[in-house]
Amino acid sequence: VQTCALPIYSIKICLFRIMKILFLIPSFQYGGAEKQLILLSQELAKLNNEVSIGYLYDGPLLEEIEASKNYDS
Repeated sequence: VQTCALPIYSIKICLFRIMKILFLIPSFQYGGAEKQLILLSQELAKLNNEVSIGYLYDGPLLEEIEASKNYDS
């Protein structure tokens, strides 16, 4: 959750602001962290956030991200 320097009555507005988010992960091999990153990224994108994922090595889970990366269309 992003915080901002606003009066308490304005906090609701700040919490729903669209964010640009960058996740970094070593690879998309099968694993719990990788799967959770995909699920989290998909849900954040559904909320109209701009989500980017940086990685060093591809893997079998990369296809899952590629298949679901166009939530804004």
